[in-house]
Amino acid sequence: MQKTASFSEDTLTIERNDGMVTPCLPSGMLAPFFSAIGVAVNILFEDRAVCMGALAALVASAAYFVYIVDFVGGRTRSHPLTRWMWNRFGLTGDTHPRLVSWLVWMLLTLTMAIINVRNGSPATAIMCGVYCCGNLALLIASLKCGTWKIKWYDPVCFLLGGIALILLFGEDSPRAATVLVIVADIIAGIPTFAGVVTNPEGESRIGWRIFLAGGLINVLAFARPFDPFAWGFVESAYTLYIVAATLYLTLMTTFWHSSPRR
Repeated sequence: MQKTASFSEDTLTIERNDGMVTPCLPSGMLAPFFSAIGVAVNILFEDRAVCMGALAALVASAAYFVYIVDFVGGRTRSHPLTRWMWNRFGLTGDTHPRLVSWLVWMLLTLTMAIINVRNGSPATAIMCGVYCCGNLALLIASLKCGTWKIKWYDPVCFLLGGIALILLFGEDSPRAATVLVIVADIIAGIPTFAGVVTNPEGESRIGWRIFLAGGLINVLAFARPFDPFAWGFVESAYTLYIVAATLYLTLMTTFWHSSPRR
């Protein structure tokens, strides 16, 4: 028995050769579904950079949650939502972070977010904004277990960050401001970059892997991500620095093992 299908604005029907007509699913029920798909596709293609920047920020934010659990300790060891993380990620709860470090990184990432927005690169600024909020969360989470000890390079980092803002707003020089922020970030990270050589087990392997994934995704937030020669300096410099730094830390925590003491 042959059947023919016909589609009207309101109803999808199947007509048999004996003249019987069988109504099927009303097409109106599918309209919202296909409309939602169309909106999502339009957003993805028209605002691809913003979508990728938001995705990168979302991925990177997961790393902060791991650190917060480690710093808070206490009930997180037995809470059903977090207790699995202690064994799975090798958390110890013995970390005593320097609170000034989180404050430095919070201000530097905030500065970098402002630089990107003023430079017309809001998509790449999203991850910097999440970094700023994440560092603030870590600062609060480590109030009980951390220390306010100040190192010689902390004032240098604050000074470079301040000069970066002056160059940005006073001289309208986002490139120079970006360079100073990256230099300050590198200086602030010296203990981490050096410490991972002697004690790679002291760093969170999963944390740096997540940060690396977020940085790589943020590359797709560039205006022309598949044309490196078209990347703007301000748009790409900080993201590429994050990728390089987190790649180094990921490789060190994954493959490097400290030599046993004699």
